[in-house]
Amino acid sequence: MYAEAVAQEDLTCDFIDSIVMGNYNEMGEIDMGDSNVERQRGWFSNLYAQRYGESVSKVTPLQVFGLIASMAAVGTLAMWSMTLHKSLTKAGPW
Repeated sequence: MYAEAVAQEDLTCDFIDSIVMGNYNEMGEIDMGDSNVERQRGWFSNLYAQRYGESVSKVTPLQVFGLIASMAAVGTLAMWSMTLHKSLTKAGPW
């Protein structure tokens, strides 16, 4: 019980220290240190959305082609497996 209280107190003190040091802004968001850059509000103010946008901009045309080619290959193999299944499930003359 005492150890949990001490651990909780340490977490609280660390949080207060990080606020005092300026790691968070007045809105409670993490301050990345780029205060001179105009920040957008809404969807793009989300850190995950910004990382997603960076990832999308790093996709090469070869990667897009590979993705489309692999999806086409999966579709072709699915169609072929359906025709094989139909031909194997037909009742034979024996």
